[in-house]
Amino acid sequence: MVRAKTEESSDSVAEILSRAFESAAGMPAAMAELILKARLPETDIQRVEDLLERKRDLGLSGEQEELLRDYLHVDSLLTVLKSKARRALGQAAAA
Repeated sequence: MVRAKTEESSDSVAEILSRAFESAAGMPAAMAELILKARLPETDIQRVEDLLERKRDLGLSGEQEELLRDYLHVDSLLTVLKSKARRALGQAAAA
């Protein structure tokens, strides 16, 4: 979920979090491995698929739209964290 940048748009939480981890030198390998194992349970994945299907077919209520946004936000954050974890493990292996 990538947003086009404009002067008026603010950074996403994922972008801000990414910058926070850029300044963190040497994430411990155990932490990186734990982050890489993180994933939503199958019930949550199914819920997202149901919400996306409902959005496409019928539309969502405000509450459902907010829930879907929350799931997509968490996915974005996990993607950033996992990228940083892979990089940390790669740097540790090269050292």
